[in-house]
Amino acid sequence: MKIKALSIVAPNGSRIASGHKTIEVRTWLPSIDENEDILLVENKKFLFADNDFDLNGVPIAIIKIERVSSFEPEDITEACATVWSKGYYSWHLKDIRPISYTYFVEAKKGIYELNLVESELQYKAKSEPIFDEFFFLQRFHELLKRNELLQIILNRSELLGISCWAVGAGFIQQSIFNLLHGKPVLSDIRDIDWVYFDINDLSEEGEQLVASKVKKLMDDISIPFDVKNQARVHLWYRKKFGYDIKAYQSLEEAVSTWPTTSSAIAIFKKNGELKVIAPFGVSDLINMIVRANMKQITEEIYNKKANRLKSNWPRLKVYSWIDS
Repeated sequence: MKIKALSIVAPNGSRIASGHKTIEVRTWLPSIDENEDILLVENKKFLFADNDFDLNGVPIAIIKIERVSSFEPEDITEACATVWSKGYYSWHLKDIRPISYTYFVEAKKGIYELNLVESELQYKAKSEPIFDEFFFLQRFHELLKRNELLQIILNRSELLGISCWAVGAGFIQQSIFNLLHGKPVLSDIRDIDWVYFDINDLSEEGEQLVASKVKKLMDDISIPFDVKNQARVHLWYRKKFGYDIKAYQSLEEAVSTWPTTSSAIAIFKKNGELKVIAPFGVSDLINMIVRANMKQITEEIYNKKANRLKSNWPRLKVYSWIDS
């Protein structure tokens, strides 16, 4: 059985086979006949040179290309992409048929021809893609890697010797929204939310000391840092927002009160390993949803934040206070 083939690096072949990814992005136009079948071969390494190959390719699905268009920012989600750039093409896929095949096959650059043993090929039952928290966490980590400044901040913050700290809120939320809108990762970000939890020193002077240490370590970063001890927020909250709140008992509890479900996220490193605090998960963030977290804020505070977010990132789906 002769068939044209296209290699694709894992996990994107599996994402196409499962229905999570319906657009493939390439720098070149496919030379195939209309409605021609293409075998997707998933491999584990990028093939850069024309003569590169991988003998451990796995046939994962047979597809057709419905149409080809220029790659646009609105294609990012369906392409499971992490960045948008001009000059690329979106291959819109259809008739995706997951398969299994007994043998490994060769993965090569471009569209090439393979000869399969038809008796060793089996079609799998097609099912609806499962968009679960595991899938969204994978996408979240892929997008985080595109924020080089975040990686610098995380690595430096470990050097401070503070036991309980994190970077989060709008800095994480808005950098992801930027990538999913095809904008520069730091576009329209006003400050960097750097938080910590120290119940043993609730003084303003102690907070200012930590803030000065953070800012000194990050003095080459032009975006200002907003450093807050979450253990003492209750001491100044009434003055700023007009009503009292209870003292937080942990950093995790503090994050769970942040204004929207997609901004109630904080990340930190411990012994070099990335950790995520996300009491509402990350699905709203990856789906570009703004929804009120009513645990602490008021409708007025939420509406002000939601309106600003929508003005800067127009493809967001913003829920009203009532519908949240």
